[in-house]
Amino acid sequence: MAATTRVIFIAGSGRSGSTILDRLLSASPGVVGVGEVGNIWNALRPGGRAQRNCGCGQPVYACEFWRAVLERAFGPFDTIPFQHYRSLRGKLSGNFVRMLLSRRPQPLVRDYADMLACLYESIAAASSAETIVDSTKQSTYAWLLAGVRGVGLESLHLVRDSRAVSFSWARTVTSSLPVSLHRYPIHVSAPLWARENVAAEALRFRSARHMRYRYEDFTADPRGILAEIGRCFSIQPPALSETNSITLPPNHMISGNPVRFRNDEITIREDDEWKTKMTTRDAAVVTAITLPLLLRYGYSPRFRSEQEAESA
Repeated sequence: MAATTRVIFIAGSGRSGSTILDRLLSASPGVVGVGEVGNIWNALRPGGRAQRNCGCGQPVYACEFWRAVLERAFGPFDTIPFQHYRSLRGKLSGNFVRMLLSRRPQPLVRDYADMLACLYESIAAASSAETIVDSTKQSTYAWLLAGVRGVGLESLHLVRDSRAVSFSWARTVTSSLPVSLHRYPIHVSAPLWARENVAAEALRFRSARHMRYRYEDFTADPRGILAEIGRCFSIQPPALSETNSITLPPNHMISGNPVRFRNDEITIREDDEWKTKMTTRDAAVVTAITLPLLLRYGYSPRFRSEQEAESA
């Protein structure tokens, strides 16, 4: 394998704003954002779920970019062992930590790492990009990726208020765009938020560069945060207008929220619907589960009731 492929990995919990960040960074010179690469083998399964559409609008298995990537990495498209890699990913999912820390070499880990080495090198070649942005977020996946030959891992830890994240996981998203998002109850999403953020903290020990920032700080000052990201990772961030708007170029992102399908003008602003629509009970439950990390990241444990919000 030739030169090292530089990967900026967005870590943290889902529903924290990683899709728009991925798209913004991919507008930087020499950078390509490809969404959640860790989900590629499920995304390549032909079928009716619109979530398997590429950011360009085509099904991932029919997208010219991804077909070129896969054929460069694994040979003729019709001979690629999709089911094998899908099964391998399923066996590894949830067992990354145990297998990575095992004293004995794990054949499944070696096989998957070899596959990833070919995949990321091919993405870089097909896109002619020096840097890949991967918004898979699963930190145990990133831990494995850090040991893949030919990959230089850098991590960007994105944090959002746990109550906002749990509210987002629980609500139904309606959109005219081709996407279908998972839903989780708060007793599932709150521990998941805590687990993923703790794991993201550990990535600093496996990354050449590491940065953490809060979603709320980004939406309050997107140009300032993008400048900090640019300095940390030595990239030129895209320029936003005075109203914090930008028209982003087409993309080939795998998975993510509906913003990956938009090619019109996008304005960066906080999604704060949870502050008025989340019930006091749900907010209290999520706060109790995630309190230590909420305090660590500078969030207030206090939550206003709907009545207080309406009278504010």
